[in-house]
Amino acid sequence: MILSTSNGFLIAPRFHYKDSRWTTIRYLDLSTPNDISLQRQKQQIEQQIQIQQPREQQQQQKQQLRTKDPVGGGSQRVVAQRWNGNHKRSSKKLCDVPKAKKLNLQLSIRRREDGEIITKTILKKRQETLQHVLTKAILWKLYSEEYENIDIEQDIGDPDYLPDVISLNLQGRPVFWGESGRMKVHKAIDLMKRYPEVHIVHCRWDMELSEIEAPLMGHLQDLLDQDKLGILPDRSGRFTFCSVPLDVWRFIDEETGFINLDKDDLKWKELVFPTTKSTISSL
Repeated sequence: MILSTSNGFLIAPRFHYKDSRWTTIRYLDLSTPNDISLQRQKQQIEQQIQIQQPREQQQQQKQQLRTKDPVGGGSQRVVAQRWNGNHKRSSKKLCDVPKAKKLNLQLSIRRREDGEIITKTILKKRQETLQHVLTKAILWKLYSEEYENIDIEQDIGDPDYLPDVISLNLQGRPVFWGESGRMKVHKAIDLMKRYPEVHIVHCRWDMELSEIEAPLMGHLQDLLDQDKLGILPDRSGRFTFCSVPLDVWRFIDEETGFINLDKDDLKWKELVFPTTKSTISSL
């Protein structure tokens, strides 16, 4: 702000902030326009005055963020929305459960034979996918009618492996072994050799049956070509492949926790051991 006096002199107030208000402490003479240094000083003062706004002007700017309430006559604060690209509304749906979250799922099944309701609490560990947890629960439900004493992640004393789903007979020996998700070929071979009478089911989500069986079938073919297949084809236990959809939670009633599906809702295929050597190995 530049002021002009009655005698034609140009002056500019220098402000000082004191006692919660701006006060003028002295004036600078800017009446000599030909003085370059004064011209620069004039520009600096104008910039300083524009930056150092009084508190009353700041309050006026804040007041602009308020609008009158047409009903109550009061004021209602209008808050500007912030953009947060990572923001996601909280949801209790199973499809929205993040992988990093630890969760206890209480799931139930109803036995067809006697109508008995069995409820089990299944732990979803951190960094464990929900598909992995629910696929275990689906195997538990589908084979609960066929195998007694079926359970999830029960330690049976195997030195190397913890079954995802297991069923033991009255003698405490496994008769059913279920695997959810990825399983290495060497683990499948070990289980077939170690438990020749056990029914093994390998279940994966969002994959075709041909994709699930390909690694194991390729390895078995290599063993046959090298005459190392041994007695594996003589085992009495079945080996079954199973494919479930990616949205496994569609089979879970989220209000009651009941698992609702039958074997016809999924895709299945039995393992057939190769009997003919490949053409490449015979050459």
